[in-house]
Amino acid sequence: AGAVVYVIADASRASLQQAEDELGNLAATTAKDVAATLAESERFLLVLAQRPLVRALDPGRCDPIIAEFAKLHPVYSNLAIRDIHGNSICSFLLRVAPGSTAAKFPWFQEGIRRREFLAGDAFHGDASGRWFSALTYPLLDDRGAVIGVLAMGVDLLELQRRILPAVPKDVVVSVIDRQGRFLMRSADPAQWIGK
Repeated sequence: AGAVVYVIADASRASLQQAEDELGNLAATTAKDVAATLAESERFLLVLAQRPLVRALDPGRCDPIIAEFAKLHPVYSNLAIRDIHGNSICSFLLRVAPGSTAAKFPWFQEGIRRREFLAGDAFHGDASGRWFSALTYPLLDDRGAVIGVLAMGVDLLELQRRILPAVPKDVVVSVIDRQGRFLMRSADPAQWIGK
């Protein structure tokens, strides 16, 4: 009886260790995929920030890539340029928040202040009607002063479909923002994102 109990306990410990290892691998893979997506987005924004039509901040001469980018990449809900006061210069979306409202958005304020690539917290876009995370990159003039910000809205449901396509049913994988809100959640994401 003692040997049977030992074998059962040993098998249980081995199964638990295997489950923990599999969960650790799933968490590491998810983190790696999120980091790769952010690195790719940062490279794109860095290149885009150097384009003359982007740096010109001229609403009458938008860089054509603004209109095409979100069509080609459905994980992004918007690609936009805003000046230092929050005014919309160019945007993939036709309906955008006015400058006075956008200037108050946490992602905009942080993007101007920090002067580096940033990934924002979960944010509900009134214009898009979707939960997104704003990826921002500062626009600088020739003297190095911040004159605006590039913002790419990452649609959180689309990102989840890309990063978490096949999570086992008995496992919940979540990505949380700095405010403790869900950016992604493998189970019932539409109910949990932003909460």
